[in-house]
Amino acid sequence: MDRNYKILFFHGRGSTATTSTTGIKVKEFFEENDIPVFIPDYNPDGQLFYGVEKTIHDFIKNNDLDYSDLVVMGVSLGGYWALKTANELTSCTCVLLNPALHVYGKDQVMLPREHNRKNLSIYCYLNKDDEIIDNEYIFNQLNKKATITQYETGGHRMTNLSEIMNDILVKLRTQFPVI
Repeated sequence: MDRNYKILFFHGRGSTATTSTTGIKVKEFFEENDIPVFIPDYNPDGQLFYGVEKTIHDFIKNNDLDYSDLVVMGVSLGGYWALKTANELTSCTCVLLNPALHVYGKDQVMLPREHNRKNLSIYCYLNKDDEIIDNEYIFNQLNKKATITQYETGGHRMTNLSEIMNDILVKLRTQFPVI
């Protein structure tokens, strides 16, 4: 049975759905490969935590996104919200790009929930020269919980995004042969 996979992409701090450079590139690349990309316009800087959460849940509901066909992806602070959203779903794939998983304090680190790990595939891409995210900290937090790919260069702005997106597409096509 054919399935209509979709990507739900979360931008980082200081961006919007229409100004996120990474979001624009992700949308163009995957839609050229017949995978629709949805980018909620949430405001992590101007909303309280639960306001962001409600905005995301409303966006998923209003766009009728079927959880079983969803690939949740996020960059930087969007990685936090991508993993948080993926943790709440019964089954999905989560892709993290230089994720900021501890933006609300190291005591509130977003990690994969143990009960959901068998149904949650996580791919994490880290650039060792990221000038904002503590790459080593994120690696240690996700080690053995995610498939982690590290690059020497690319920085926080992910100048190597084209290479990463090609790798993601290969992984998704392997995981979901109908893509």
